[in-house]
Amino acid sequence: MNDKFEILNKFKGFGNPKGDFWFVGLEEAQEIATDNLDNILRTYNNEVLPTKSGEIKETADRLGNRFTKVYDIMSKIITGDIGGNQWKQYRDNSLLKADSNEFQMNLFPLGKPKLSNWPTHYNELFSITTTADYIDKVKRTRFKILKDFWDKFQPRITICFGTSLINEFKEVFKLSDSIEILFDEERIYFYPEHRTLITPFFDYRQIKSKGIVKTLEIIKPLRQ
Repeated sequence: MNDKFEILNKFKGFGNPKGDFWFVGLEEAQEIATDNLDNILRTYNNEVLPTKSGEIKETADRLGNRFTKVYDIMSKIITGDIGGNQWKQYRDNSLLKADSNEFQMNLFPLGKPKLSNWPTHYNELFSITTTADYIDKVKRTRFKILKDFWDKFQPRITICFGTSLINEFKEVFKLSDSIEILFDEERIYFYPEHRTLITPFFDYRQIKSKGIVKTLEIIKPLRQ
């Protein structure tokens, strides 16, 4: 591991950590290109990165909603609006801005199109020899960084999305010995003591409308 990796490993996330809602994902979807690394390092050298005004809307307009599905579902959960236009207005105008009510971070710091992928040029960029070394390093260092940051701000509601890494979420937030309520049909795990949920990934093929509705039902008492 080198200094370039350490900058990304210590980066916390996007939005406003003082917000009520924290969303915790797996990793960024976009692979880091060699010719863009310096720009990314300059940007991610800050602890937190808010979105710019109109940034998400521009992405949706340019690439289509399938590229903003995570943002769409976040906005539906925050606003409690599923079938109307309120969630889209929130996504386009407020989501993950510096003065917003939410923060989003990822378990793993290096972006990849799929969790199982390992771009070979990452070996050279970050002085990483194997995927196993990368995972081990992140678990030994970044997991504690994320937990300490979470403890500092104590968000009202934490939603981890991606049940494929349920054990890793439990490890970060120390959930294994806590009361777990499973909503089996929607595959949602709720840890009331920690005000934390683990849901399927924010993709409509994995968390369907009834899963979003169930999430809203679970968090309703937590919002008061």
